[in-house]
Formats: sequence, C-alpha cells, structure tokens
Amino acid sequence: MSQPTNPLPMKAFSSLLPALAEQVHNLAVAEQPNIEEAAMAFRDKMAEARALIERLPGGDLSLSDQDEVIKGLKELKQSKLMQLAIFKESAQTKVQQTPVEEAATETAPE
Repeated sequence: MSQPTNPLPMKAFSSLLPALAEQVHNLAVAEQPNIEEAAMAFRDKMAEARALIERLPGGDLSLSDQDEVIKGLKELKQSKLMQLAIFKESAQTKVQQTPVEEAATETAPE
C-alpha cells in the first residue's frame, strides 16, 4: 500500500525561518539594497506558503466541523475494519471445510 502524499510540502515552510533571520540580520547591519531584495524574496515565500495552506482540503472548515469530519472518518474506518474481519473469518471457514463436508452440503436436501 502506498503512503499518502503530503499536500503540504514542508520545504515551502522550512525556508521561512532562515529567511526571516536573514531579514533581521540585514536590518541590524543596515544593508539597504540587500534588505529590499531579501524582503521581496521573503514576501514571495510567504505568499507561496499561504497559497499552499489555502489549497488544503477542509481548510475552510471550522475546528468543530473538522473534528466532526475526523470523527466520521474514524467511524468509517472502524466499520471497514469490522467488515474486513468478518470477510476474513468467512474465508477462513470456507478453507477449513473438508471435501467431505463440502460434498455433504452440496447434496443435502433443503
């Protein structure tokens, strides 16, 4: 089974803190031309991160709505696991039947 892909690539966020630290450093040493360029680059990185967050499924839901969706998905998962266990049990029962038992059930009158 393949791992689900992460809709929120962490590389988009991991570069924000170093970029902010660079901004603070540039302000401390007052490198004016570099400050403007770094500020534009930081703004672009923030815009990219914001766009990624806005595209997350369910991001428009309130926390309580998200909790309800999660609760429903957990219940669905439990239901599917129960169905799978029942199916597995019935498959094992069929495999455990001997050929004589199968013949008896096939020819038994109803």
